[in-house]
Amino acid sequence: MFSKPMDCLKKKFSIPSTDPNLPIDADCAYVADGSRKPLVVFLHGFKGFKDWSQMDLVADHFAKAGAFFCKFNFSRNGVNTKTDAQEITDLKAFASNNFSHEQEDTKRLIDYLLTADEFAKEIDPKRIYLIGHSRGGGMALIYAAHDARIKKVSTWASVHDFAAVFTAQEVAYWKANGVITMKNSRTGEDLPLDYQFAQDYLNKQEAFSIENAVKRLNIPIQFIHGTNDATMPHQASMQMHAWQPKSELILLEGVNHNFDSMHPWTAAQFSDDMQKVVDHTTTFLMT
Repeated sequence: MFSKPMDCLKKKFSIPSTDPNLPIDADCAYVADGSRKPLVVFLHGFKGFKDWSQMDLVADHFAKAGAFFCKFNFSRNGVNTKTDAQEITDLKAFASNNFSHEQEDTKRLIDYLLTADEFAKEIDPKRIYLIGHSRGGGMALIYAAHDARIKKVSTWASVHDFAAVFTAQEVAYWKANGVITMKNSRTGEDLPLDYQFAQDYLNKQEAFSIENAVKRLNIPIQFIHGTNDATMPHQASMQMHAWQPKSELILLEGVNHNFDSMHPWTAAQFSDDMQKVVDHTTTFLMT
């Protein structure tokens, strides 16, 4: 239904962030036919990165569906693509990340894509859509609420309240010690996060309120969530749908937080659960 009989063109590039030593690494996929396409930008979640698991398949899928698809690493997500694009290895960069940096990275990427001469004939600036997974879903909603260029948002297993992630006791410990560590459940590694992350949120709570963002958005929003999500229970998307009843809520029975993904992904096709997610998202964004 959505496929086009043309090969996808793929391009990788880096653009500066606020720190010249921490670029925003990105890649895009599209069918280079000279027609202006919707720009679909994917925002990864906490401890995620653009090349995680099935994301290359996702890029191909949306390109063949008629989109200009771009996925990128937040500049401080801890992945250095020059040394290892498949793992979080730059712990200093990871520790320095915060919501403000991720919002700025998103803006810089979109600004770049809309002004790059090589993409001028391929992107429709009036159709810019965001997809965000987990924390990236919350980031996408907040960004869209502050950038009128965004016309649709689809979230996958999104968080609904950043303040609920850490308890008051954890924040107090964090402040006293200056850093906390988060376990990478896949690798078992302890990932550090400096207290500046909490300070950034506490200083801008209203701006980083997902509830405020969802309620003020007057564009199509889609919430996709699995009912077997142990990381971020599906009630999060149910709550956001209640805040914005005009949104679309899709609950996938028995599906987990990562849609049966694992990293690395070696199969040539989606998992059954991810196939459902991309099919629902493609219908929402591309029709």
